[in-house]
Amino acid sequence: MERRHLDRISKLPDAVLVKILSSLPTTKDVVATSVLSKQWRSLWKMVHKLTFSYNGGNDIQRFSDSVRRTMLSLEAPYLQSLHLDVEGDRMDGFGELLGIACGLHVRELVLKLYGPDSNRHPIILDNCPSLETLKVLGEYGSIALEVPSPVCLKSLRTLHLQDLFYEDDDESVENLLAGCVSLEDLFVARWGHDGVETFTVDVPSLQELTIEDNVFDNSDYVINTPSLKKLTIDAIGNPIGSEFMMIDAPEVVEANIWTHADFLMGESFSSVKRLSLSISDLKVPAGSIFNQLEHLQLLTEHLDSWNPLMVMLDNSPNLQALEIIEHFGEVKWKRPKHVPQCLLHLKTLDWLVRGLTYGEEVAKYILSNAKSLESVILRLDRTSFDEYFPEKDRLKVCHDFEGWCPDDCEFELITIM
Repeated sequence: MERRHLDRISKLPDAVLVKILSSLPTTKDVVATSVLSKQWRSLWKMVHKLTFSYNGGNDIQRFSDSVRRTMLSLEAPYLQSLHLDVEGDRMDGFGELLGIACGLHVRELVLKLYGPDSNRHPIILDNCPSLETLKVLGEYGSIALEVPSPVCLKSLRTLHLQDLFYEDDDESVENLLAGCVSLEDLFVARWGHDGVETFTVDVPSLQELTIEDNVFDNSDYVINTPSLKKLTIDAIGNPIGSEFMMIDAPEVVEANIWTHADFLMGESFSSVKRLSLSISDLKVPAGSIFNQLEHLQLLTEHLDSWNPLMVMLDNSPNLQALEIIEHFGEVKWKRPKHVPQCLLHLKTLDWLVRGLTYGEEVAKYILSNAKSLESVILRLDRTSFDEYFPEKDRLKVCHDFEGWCPDDCEFELITIM
């Protein structure tokens, strides 16, 4: 039965068979098909997707040699993707493997290399004009990345850099990004002491930037991205707080800013339409107006006072939707002397409450002045019900919100499981 099925499969065109082989989990499985028949003996060499995995326990040098031999045996006109997953032992010789991959006109390169930071995997990046996607993924600084001179990655659209140690300090970052003239999507995750003092992102073509900052000391960011459309900064994992300098980003339409440090909302955010903030305090230069902002989300976990909310309301005249996600604890509130203009035409208010101690006066103030509200959504977090939010308190919050709503406003209660 198995032989008959194999014979039927073998009658398929080689192009279809190669596509089937490319769907196998690892290249080891692909090469194993060469024993099936004479026809299959060399078929695997036309596969244009390679995936290699090493989990320790065997000879890392043998693994490296096997990867090299397999790549040199390929007869495909180009290499669509190379995924290399190494965990445990340090692997040398990446320079040769990357050179072979670039010689095969590789388009996607994913290097996932885990191991102790005392025995980092060394990687030296060089020119690779065909590369469109590059992901270098480490764990706790398990990869030592070195870019001694500006590289040519002219086709690169997507770049992910995760938990790396950068040799030559800031220079490796600058040399790498300087050669990415077509880069559109950059993801940077930093952990611990990674050798960089000022992380400079100077990429005119960049459209989406995500930064996860978990460094253990002061680190500055300089961002010069005139084509940027979406920005995410998650620095909650940095207990000290990094400084972010936005030089030029006039086209950002969506931004998520989550950091312990004070944040400066300047002219670079004048075009933002959707904004999420989790901050301790907010600075807005005089005269800054966020005319395009339609949706504002504020997380209160790190707030000392409600002042950042009032600053944003004062400077966002066309705001349509306001979302508040409260954490446990009380945040200081001082009633403003005037009503922000945006409250007069605010359409939607979405508020998450986790206990009886919440921004009650703030909610009452907003609901009392937002006469054009069409929808109010109150979310009660069920995970905190028993200990922090008994039923009588939930009923009180619900009753208060519903009572404060304008007459023609639709009120909706949602319980979060």
